[in-house]
Amino acid sequence: MQALEDESLDLSQALKQAIEKLPKGVYQYHKTTLKTDALIIDPSNERYQEVQKLIKNLERGELVKWDNLYYKLEQDNEIGIFLKPTKINSKVQDSRLKAYLKIKDALNDLTSTELNPLSSDLELENKRAKLNLVYDGFVKKFGYLNENKNRKDIKQDLYGAKVLGL
Repeated sequence: MQALEDESLDLSQALKQAIEKLPKGVYQYHKTTLKTDALIIDPSNERYQEVQKLIKNLERGELVKWDNLYYKLEQDNEIGIFLKPTKINSKVQDSRLKAYLKIKDALNDLTSTELNPLSSDLELENKRAKLNLVYDGFVKKFGYLNENKNRKDIKQDLYGAKVLGL
């Protein structure tokens, strides 16, 4: 069995006819509402461009700091940017996440350099040294990545599990 597209069929006209055949009062329009605790920044918002720059290189699920609060990027589409609030609310957690984000950036930088066949050994050594430096700084200040207090905050980020694998 094969479905062939009928070029003569006007879909909008066919839908109108089908709706007209429905019994009266069977459908009532209701405005679509989104049930989310996310902060939605729509394109008409005066700060939309600012947030757009912040999330430019982020993937869905990554943490972003905006207005001194941490959010998880949920969506970026034509409706707007959806930022879900996190449970990061202390200065210690803030410092921990700042240090974690440095580790994540250094790890991602090293990974992309390793994948580049044109990378030199010196470049790789420098990237590894930077990762070791930021990792050691984190451990001195907060303890090992996999300690409960650290892991709980780090796992909120998309790449948290990758970094915890160090």
